[in-house]
Amino acid sequence: MNRGRPLKGTTAPSILADLLALWNRAAASPLGIVIESKRPNALAQHLYAARREVGGFHDLRVVEDEGRVWIVPR
Repeated sequence: MNRGRPLKGTTAPSILADLLALWNRAAASPLGIVIESKRPNALAQHLYAARREVGGFHDLRVVEDEGRVWIVPR
């Protein structure tokens, strides 16, 4: 049984579903989505980790802005 922090390079299962839901919403939108965040860099890193975990969404990219993270088509 694994206790404590998830292994390096993996995303905690509790937030993985939420992050994948954001990727799916962005994929369904022709222009992508914008997410407000107090820590946009950390959110972008979590989004990329979730994308690596499932091996998809390569037609989308993450763009960081002041207090925002955009998931938009490439």
